[in-house]
Amino acid sequence: MAVWIQAQQLQGDALRQMQALYGQHFPIEVRHYLSQWIEGQPWDSIDLDNPQEGAKATQLLEGLIQELQKKADHQVGEDGFLLKIKLGHYATQLQNTYKHCPLELVRCIRHILYHEQRLVREATDSPSPASSLADALSQKHLQINQTFEELRLVTQDTENQLKKLQQTQEYFIIQYQESLRLQAQFTQLSQLNPQERMAREPSLQQKKTSLEAWLHREAQTLQQYRVELAEKHQQTLALLRKQQTIILDDELIQWKRRQQLAGNGGPPEGPLDGLQAW
Repeated sequence: MAVWIQAQQLQGDALRQMQALYGQHFPIEVRHYLSQWIEGQPWDSIDLDNPQEGAKATQLLEGLIQELQKKADHQVGEDGFLLKIKLGHYATQLQNTYKHCPLELVRCIRHILYHEQRLVREATDSPSPASSLADALSQKHLQINQTFEELRLVTQDTENQLKKLQQTQEYFIIQYQESLRLQAQFTQLSQLNPQERMAREPSLQQKKTSLEAWLHREAQTLQQYRVELAEKHQQTLALLRKQQTIILDDELIQWKRRQQLAGNGGPPEGPLDGLQAW
């Protein structure tokens, strides 16, 4: 299971220790919104004592900045406005902090991940309320909850991307109508006398050429947005099918089986509350 999903279940002093790992050097919001990307990078493969490893560290820094900027660009509408500004600010802040010392970024993230894993491990092994709850849930149930969290994040990204596509498309239509208006003006030039036509034609031609180039670029951008949106839908569908298989084709069948065993003298089985909540 993703460490960040488990870290968010920490309570009390463990939670305060986890929060203390973050600050200006690495904001906790970056950890939250890029959790999957961060945990998927080879931080431990870099030798911090070898300056020649700086090139690998720079690639990780650039990847982090790109992911932050991409996440910021996907925030649209009133709800995403402040988050877009904040994530863009963090991208600039981290770039300025670590561009001359990328190995320090690797050291920082390795430190954070190490202590997060330690806190999660200690919470799981200790008799705290959080660990008691974790012990009460099977590993499969934790995986189900993690998949629901992934679904929530993917759905949020998809919604933001759809709004961005719609806004871009609306502006594209406005500019396309403007191109039709310019074309109509070109047609009307033939009705003017040669002197007046020569005076107006260069300006119209320049506007027409510039607008056609813009429309061509934006058409490609819209196509890319549609492809990305389709990929998000496929990802969401795959996660939903995964949940359906686990909950309906596995958990529900096992629950029915345990009910039958309970009726034959086996241990009593609880209600369907958990399955219904999913």
